[in-house]
Formats: sequence, C-alpha cells, structure tokens
Amino acid sequence: MASISERLAAALGAVPFVQLPEGWDGGPINIPGLTGGLPLDDPWDALAHADAPGLSGEEVRFAVTADGQTISGGDASPDALAPLVRAIGMRVAAPYWAIAVPDHGDRWEIAGTASEVLEVPDVTGDEIEASRVGGETSGRVDGDEAPLPPAVTALLERQEGDAAILAHRFAGPVWVAEVYPL
Repeated sequence: MASISERLAAALGAVPFVQLPEGWDGGPINIPGLTGGLPLDDPWDALAHADAPGLSGEEVRFAVTADGQTISGGDASPDALAPLVRAIGMRVAAPYWAIAVPDHGDRWEIAGTASEVLEVPDVTGDEIEASRVGGETSGRVDGDEAPLPPAVTALLERQEGDAAILAHRFAGPVWVAEVYPL
C-alpha cells in the first residue's frame, strides 16, 4: 500500500495545473512532517490533518471562497468537510483550494493552497481565459471564444486597470483562478 505522502502527492499530481517537481516518478517526495524524499518547491501552502468521521473515499477536493463558503468538488457535503476546512483554515487564509486523503481510521491529511476560488457550475470546459485591455473584455473557454461566466466577469471587474485571468477547473463546479495585472 502506498504511504500517505505518496497518496497525497499522487492526488496533487492529478490536478492539471499543479506543478510537481521535474523528474518526479510517483515515488516519495518531501512532505514535511510526513516523509523524507526529493526536495521540491511545494505545490501547497499548508499541510494539516483532521478527524472527519462522516467522510469516505480515496480523496476529497474542496475549496473555500473569500466569503467563507465551502464548495465541495465532489459528493461530500460541506458539513462532512467541516473538520478538514477548520484544520487547513488554521494554516491558510481563504480563499483556498485543498485536497485531502485518508490516513487511517477517520484521520485525513490535507494540503491547501491560497488562490482565487470561483464557483462556475455551467461551463463544460476545463480552462477559462479572460482579459480586459483598454476597456475591451474578451473570453475563451478551452481556447475558443466564448462569453465569460458571471463569476469570472465579477473577478475581472474587481481588478484595477488592465488584467488577465486564467482559471482551471479544480473539481466539479470549483475553479481556481490566477489573476495577472497587465
């Protein structure tokens, strides 16, 4: 059976926009407090653990918005995720996304990363590009011109001056966005 660090690294590696170390072959990596292995630039901002008796499965993904709303990336309810949200929320401020894998019993290990988080339920693609340059706004979904979802438009409107946004589907309706001032 894979170690907790290997399962957490594999879960993180399955997220298309997460960068694991070059040359990583799926083996041990250095997750402070969990294992030793290859040094790397952590793709997470914080690690935590929590007991979550109402949770099951091999992995859960969730995000917390700037206003504190928990968005599940799967079937887990916000109530079932609450212990994980509290644990990682003590180490990283919202908004953030997180992945958790079970350790033993009801214990889960959680990796969380601060980022813009959007709930975009009605887009079928996996990547949204948005920009505003000189007052002109444009959008693309998976490389094709498309109207911007309201959540992306609202994030773009909160930026001062020209800006670009690159958002990736994290899980289900949860999207993680990077904002670039132009």
